[in-house]
Amino acid sequence: MRAFDTLVVAAIVISLNSGCHDKGSEPVLAPTVSTDKASYALDEHINYVVSNPSGQTIYVPTCCSDVQFYVDRFENGRWVVHIDRGPCDELMCPSRLVFVERQRLYIDSLRVNERGTYRLRLPYLVKDNGSETQELVSRPFFIQ
Repeated sequence: MRAFDTLVVAAIVISLNSGCHDKGSEPVLAPTVSTDKASYALDEHINYVVSNPSGQTIYVPTCCSDVQFYVDRFENGRWVVHIDRGPCDELMCPSRLVFVERQRLYIDSLRVNERGTYRLRLPYLVKDNGSETQELVSRPFFIQ
């Protein structure tokens, strides 16, 4: 009897994972930004990845050759901008868009020189969505 029970359980698992569902009902996955670790030493490189599992190319604005981003620090119960690498002066340094194609990654790094709890925010655009800027926000990370 025990072999039969195992066979029934295996058959149920296979049927749940068989992929027999309507392709139109698959969830649309949103782009994300994440750091490679949750905790860093002071002055350590913080590697981050922009992942685009969506079906659309996303565009990340730059200032000169650097991707625009913000690092927020958690202070007194709220997030405040700690590093602002947002839009720059077009006359000093023209911006361009880095595109992250669907099902692709963009990898970069940054440094934070103070201990604390932080998060990373990156603006991005979806061409099909007009010029409305959206934002990716990482999970908090710690500088020890």
